Amino acid sequence: MKKKRHYWCKIFIYLLVVLLLLACMDRNERYVREWYGKTILLPDTMTFRLFAREKVPFEYSRDQYKIAIFISGVDCISCKLRIDDWQRFIQDLDSTAVNVSFLFIMDPIYQRELYTVLRAYRFSTPVCVDSSKEIRRINNMSLNDSHIFLLDQQNRIVGIGDPIVNERIRKLYKKLLKN
Repeated sequence: MKKKRHYWCKIFIYLLVVLLLLACMDRNERYVREWYGKTILLPDTMTFRLFAREKVPFEYSRDQYKIAIFISGVDCISCKLRIDDWQRFIQDLDSTAVNVSFLFIMDPIYQRELYTVLRAYRFSTPVCVDSSKEIRRINNMSLNDSHIFLLDQQNRIVGIGDPIVNERIRKLYKKLLKN
């Protein structure tokens, strides 16, 4: 009797794990279907700052591609941003002949922490601090999630996902950027 119950417990747990995996895959697939091909609106009023402090001119509109990184307000900026990894990825893409801009658009909870982290890592890519979440609102993005998109010259989404944490996404972005 105990063996039979144990057997059914195992089957139940196995089915539960399979259902959870399918639900996650379905959610990711829906996310890609929802966003792929959409045009991201980037207002002319965006201000880019070096180390989240000093205003700097940043011309990104003429570049063939843009990687837009929307990071929502988080408690630990350095954990979420993974600056070292982004710097390596940026340098890796800089070695190619493709014109690509990196648009870091953030709405940090603590702007001073953002400044401190960017300064400590000597992160020289300008960042747009969007405390009012205007850019997220005009693009109908969830206000609390992070999003990373590869955009073409017309700001259409041609790639979706985080090339820092996902090797397949990184290879896909590199492939798309070479074509």
